[in-house]
Amino acid sequence: MPTQLLTGCSDAVVPDQSWPRVTQYPLIVQAPAYIGCARGATHFTPVDGHANTFIGITVAWLLYTTRGDPTAARFFVGDHWLFRTDPDFDRVQRNTLAASAVLVRRAPGAGWDAVLAAERSGEVAGVGVAGAAAHLGHR
Repeated sequence: MPTQLLTGCSDAVVPDQSWPRVTQYPLIVQAPAYIGCARGATHFTPVDGHANTFIGITVAWLLYTTRGDPTAARFFVGDHWLFRTDPDFDRVQRNTLAASAVLVRRAPGAGWDAVLAAERSGEVAGVGVAGAAAHLGHR
């Protein structure tokens, strides 16, 4: 199951550099995983009623993982994935499986799926989000 861990850089309850980054993230080795620290966010930012730094990336994550939305996928997939350069986040990382993820089309009309392509396979490695579907003969 693809996993996204979001922490708050100002979280005093569960600091980014503690449990999430030292124990949780490194143990996710059998699925694509991402971690990012929201600048200025505390443990209660998601529910405090003020500006919520987590909303945008969470919506992109849901669209990418549940619908295979190619626009949302740009934040997580490819050599130029956008989550790592999002100014609202710091210390953004992805594991090896996430780094080898590409977005390909299963079949015409079947929708998008995130598909892991091992770099060694050479079948779709390195073609990126936009090129993967064309590479596999789908539009």
